[in-house]
This record gives sequence, structure tokens and C-alpha cells, in this order.
Amino acid sequence: MAHVLGFGNLWVNMDLITGAGTSDPRFTGAQAAAVYATLTGSVQTSVPVANTGGPGTRDIHWREVIFDNELLTGVIDAGSNPLSRLTIAALADMGYIVDLDAADPYTLPGGNSTGGTGAVSPFMPPRPFTHQVVIADGIDVDHVDFGNASLGSVVVGPQVAGLTPAPGSTLTQATIHIDITFTKAMLPLEVTDLVLTGAGAADSVISAPISQGGNTWRFTISGLVPGDLNVTLAPNAGDVQDLSGNDLDPLSWSYKVDDQVADAPPIVTAVMIGSTTWGTGDGPTPSDVGDDSGYLMPVSSDDQLDPLPWQKIDRISVRFSEAVDVQANDLTLLGVNVPNYTAMLTGFTYDSATFTATWQLATPIAIDKLRLILSDRIEDMTGRALDGDWIDGSSAASGNGSEGGDFLFRFNVLPGDADGSGEVDANDVALVRAAQFQSTGGTGYHQRYDINGSGTILIDDVIFVRNQQTKTLPPGEPAFAPESPVGEPVTILPVNIPNESVIAKARAFASYALAHGNQGLGVVNRTPRVAAASMLQSVLPLQLNWRTADELRSQPSRAAHALRKIDGPRNFSLIAPISDSILTREVPAEIADRPGDERQARRK
Repeated sequence: MAHVLGFGNLWVNMDLITGAGTSDPRFTGAQAAAVYATLTGSVQTSVPVANTGGPGTRDIHWREVIFDNELLTGVIDAGSNPLSRLTIAALADMGYIVDLDAADPYTLPGGNSTGGTGAVSPFMPPRPFTHQVVIADGIDVDHVDFGNASLGSVVVGPQVAGLTPAPGSTLTQATIHIDITFTKAMLPLEVTDLVLTGAGAADSVISAPISQGGNTWRFTISGLVPGDLNVTLAPNAGDVQDLSGNDLDPLSWSYKVDDQVADAPPIVTAVMIGSTTWGTGDGPTPSDVGDDSGYLMPVSSDDQLDPLPWQKIDRISVRFSEAVDVQANDLTLLGVNVPNYTAMLTGFTYDSATFTATWQLATPIAIDKLRLILSDRIEDMTGRALDGDWIDGSSAASGNGSEGGDFLFRFNVLPGDADGSGEVDANDVALVRAAQFQSTGGTGYHQRYDINGSGTILIDDVIFVRNQQTKTLPPGEPAFAPESPVGEPVTILPVNIPNESVIAKARAFASYALAHGNQGLGVVNRTPRVAAASMLQSVLPLQLNWRTADELRSQPSRAAHALRKIDGPRNFSLIAPISDSILTREVPAEIADRPGDERQARRK
């Protein structure tokens, strides 16, 4: 009888099956998929269909090896053959008005149960004519009406089509991205739409979700600790909705945070660029910002280098995976049109609740290519150095799993470049003009067209873009370190000077090596960190209060870290170039006599 109603027979015509004729045909109706998810206890977006048998079995029944004695498999089993909620939900996906509670009780082999009273609800007899039935939002299918009691729409709410990482996964990083893919386009998600519980979430921080396109939204979770991590999406009615206002049903899953996460060094989880002129409700829309810190820079793709189109960019925020000891002079900002912005960084704050450091520029950035450099002098509360290794356009969070390594991040600023092409032209003018009078929260508002970040796109935005036409990013790339001035004549470092002087000389060598990499050190194909360590091993044995010279020689990375311990805040302008021998000018007293890192002193 179900086939008379069109079960299986009309799935192809109704676009409710994929892979027909292959080894894995799947029924794609959302309501049946939701029941299958209940049966399996995991997220599902489709239901397995029979992939063996003749034309009367294959592609029009449920898969026997999975559903066993369910009535609509291709084989009638001995004993009971229940008509389950799965089959009734599939009829609902086809446009029928159904009563799911009329289903027979059914248990998936190796899975869960679905209930039902088994009492069949009556329906209208077939009517021999064809009409149009809306079976899902925006999808119209012409088919024979086999007896709907009334015409109208079957509203199918949004479903979760995919989760990354997969539920049940073991997490090995303190910071993760959770990507959630929906079956429909969704209204902007918010931080409160995701709730974390369990021991693994004790110190966690959830960053604002970011649309990844294709109905996928990303939550960044930082500060994870070993233990169970339980996740609930849409805990309350109205939390997560599609564009038609239909609610997503609450969905829960869990992960296991591995014990090794406790030993992970701090990393950078987000970079936000903003303006002190953006107030509440102004500037980019909430779906495109990390929070009040500014526009959350896209990562993992070339979008990272799309020029930022706003006029008044004067604030840079960096979020870490955990609490860190970060100071104002740990950030260097280099450009092309302006080689070094660092002296313009006049304001600094650190939000211990969100692990976010924010620097403010005295003057907004105009047109430029920029490189942000965070020193790996930054440490967490246990003394582990920042794991800052980053690959522009590829990385999703910094780090290679081991502590140490400055964080280098590229971005571009070209006010007026609404389309992100790298040049302000007539297309940018047309885009901004067409969006006039749209405000934040409106469907026609786009944050890239709100050039002055006022919250409303007006004629002054249009005029600014029109006057910026033909402007482009400068050629070339920003440097990887500040330039050091040409120094005074250099002298060879003697091999018999007192240890105190050696420490001062070593500090100068290390500062230069970390700033300039291999230049002048005679060390080829080495990273700045290894070059610094190599330099340290070339001077007289050092006796530091926490590690011997032999230990330093045997562990180059420890050597570089040791030098950071005695270096304190670096002053690159006081370091002169050196030759391919072990050369340096006399180190100024400001460096040689400076006490140890003030951060270490605060901890004692």
C-alpha cells in the first residue's frame, strides 16, 4: 500500500533520493533523516536505501542490512515487521499529512528505539486529479495527490547536516573550530547559541560564530582542558532559526579533550581589526565581528588578504587560547607606505576574561600592506612561550605544537575597496551607492559598504569611495623585522672577557639574530630562532642561574629561550649590524646594565 501512495516510486521525481542505481542510494527527506538520527544517536542528513535486488526492491525500500525487520525494507522477516516512524516521516517528506504517533514501536539493530501507539489515523480517500503541493520551503513539486486531507504547505525546519570535528572525537588542542553545516540558510548565530559543559569546558571561551558560506557556521572554542566536553546547540526556543523563522531543535553531542592538552603552549586564536569610532551597533554587522574588539579577520583562505575597506582603522586585537602575560611592546607593526607603525601604538589593554590584547594607534591606518609581529616573549601563567608559527592564507590558529616562534600575520588596508579587488574603481562606487540608507541589522546592509563604519550607508560613504577611485595597494611587501640603523665601527668579541660582559654581548647577538634572521651571522638555511641559538653557542660558556652552559649547547631551542629570559623587552634600534664573523659594536649601557625581564620579577 505504501508504494501505491508513492513511497519509493516517486522519490526520483520529487528529488528525494541521491545515488539511485549506485552502491549507496540515500533518501534525503529532512524529517526521515531526523528520525534516523534519533535511531542512530548521531547527526544524519539522509537514510540508506536498498542497494541490491531487482527493480521492485532496489532504490524504493529501506536497506535490509541496516533496518532488518522494518516493514518497508525489501524483505518481509519472520515475526513482527513494524511500520516505524521512519517510514511515516518519509511520507511527510513527500507532502502527506501524517501522525507520527501512529507508528509501531521499532528498535534499530544496534541502535535506539522510536515509539508509537500503532493506532492508524484515518485520511481522506484518493482523489483522481493532479495539483501542486508545497513539500518544503521554496520547493514545489507537481505530482499525483494520493489523498492529502487538505492542500497547503508542509513546513520543514532547519536541520544540522554536518559537524566537524565529528561527535565523539578526541580533541588534542586547547583551541578548536567547530564547523556546523545546516540544511538551510540561517539567521546570524550568536555566542549564546552554543553551550559547553563538562570538565573539559571549565576554562573555555567561545568566540562569536562566523559564517563560512554554504550554510556553514564556525564557533572557535579556546581554553579547553582535559576531560569530557559536552556541547549543546540551540538550547532554547528561538536560539537558532532559518531565514523563515523556523527553529532548529536542540542538538547535543560530546567530545573528549585529551590529557596532553594540559601541556600545550598558548597560541593565537583570532585577530580582530577595528576602530575606536565603532560603537555599539555601528560598523560591521554582529555576524562578522569577534565581539566589540572589531572585525574578525578571516583565516584558512586567501580572504585573509582581502583589503579592509574602512576609513578609520586604528585598533588591533589579538585573542589567545589561554591567559597570557602580554605587554604593550610585544607587538610590532610594519608596513610598506609606513615602514614601521610601532611608535604609533599608543594605547594597550588586556581583557583577562577573553584572553584578548588590544593595541590602539594614534593615527588611523591609510592605504598599506601590513605585517603584525607578536613576540614569543609572551608566555602563559606557567612560563610556556607563545607557539606563534603561522602560515598566511592557510592557518586556522597559530602554532606547530611546540612552544616558541613569533606570530607573523599579514593584512591589507585600502579604504573604499568595497569589493576587495585591491583597487578602488567604479564597481566599488556602484556597490556602495546601491546600498545607501541600509543600516546594521537590515537585510540590505553589507559591512564592507559601510566605509566610515557609522552603522548606516549614506552619501558620505559614496562620496569617499568616488574620490578614492584609482587608488591601489602599494607594490612590495612589508618587512619581517624593523630595520636597524647603520652602526658605529664594530669590534671582535674577545674570548677572555668576564661572564657578565658575555651575557650583555650575547643579548645583543640574540636580539639581532631574532630580528634579522641569518643576515650577517654566517648561518645559512636557519630560522631566526636557530640562528640565535647557534650564536649563543659560539660565545664563552655562560653560567645562568637556572641552566648551565653545557645544557644550553645541547638544546638550541632552550638556548634561545634562555636568552629571552635575560633579555626583557627588546630594543631593536640599539642593535647594530654585524659581520659574518662574531662581531658587534659595544653594547650601550642601557642594555648591558638592564635588569632581567620585569615579568619574571613580578612572579618572584
